Amino acid sequence: MNAGTANKNSIIDTDTNYLYLSDLLQVKFPEFHKTFTEILDNNNIKYGFLEGTKDVWAVDYMPIQVHSDKFVKFCYNPDYLRKSRRWRETITDCTEICKKLGIDYAESGILIDGGNVIRSRTKAILTDKIFEENPAYDSRKLIEQIESLLELQVVTIPYLKSDIIGHADGYVRFLDENIVLINEMANEDAEYSFCLKKKLTEAKLSFIEIPYNPYKNKNNLDATGLYINYLQMRNIIFLPVFGIKEDDTCLKLFRQVFPKSQIVPVKSNAIAKDGGVLNCISWNILG
Repeated sequence: MNAGTANKNSIIDTDTNYLYLSDLLQVKFPEFHKTFTEILDNNNIKYGFLEGTKDVWAVDYMPIQVHSDKFVKFCYNPDYLRKSRRWRETITDCTEICKKLGIDYAESGILIDGGNVIRSRTKAILTDKIFEENPAYDSRKLIEQIESLLELQVVTIPYLKSDIIGHADGYVRFLDENIVLINEMANEDAEYSFCLKKKLTEAKLSFIEIPYNPYKNKNNLDATGLYINYLQMRNIIFLPVFGIKEDDTCLKLFRQVFPKSQIVPVKSNAIAKDGGVLNCISWNILG
């Protein structure tokens, strides 16, 4: 699909006006839940809770809203959760959840977690982990099917092999149709950084590097220091902060690159230590 033929009415984060969170958020992270919902209330964000979830990472198992009246439900059966019975039991099937909400969707057998789909109005960025997750598909045909379902041009980027999850929302976000934000890669493998930037350049996307400091974390699952996993709705960005020196630098940068948006810091250490940050826990839609 050519970017010029993509549907201009595709839903993006700045269109969304309603936020759903897992009903387990209060159970697993009560203090964070209390603080975060107070922040949402103070910023007049309408929100509700998804009943019957098995973990808090709502963006991954809920359908992707393509248009106001079109949702696509990909198969949610992550390889990183299939490895043990304990983790398999945390895989949420959103079928009944959607039925309760009155949401119809087109269903696909392609394995994709929602956190691995980052969109503008014309493009979707996914990591190349989709090829590992869908080995039965020819790579070209896999991309064509995803493009057809999302009605967007698909761009694939590499992910760090130390990252067992491999979601695009840990690597890149759109600033606008031509510019993306990426993690500052000075301390990463030079070959990886080169390959990522090459892929973006080939897609005619320029990039701005933002602070990134997961290097004191005790394990690769910990998302502390991952600012790019923010929540964006309308003209507000809820930016994760962690009580580290990069917080102030990142807040200042976001206020510069998003001059028309309100930047709201959210202390996110509790959920980050469990593997995700604000975009991960959010299913924000145009209601």
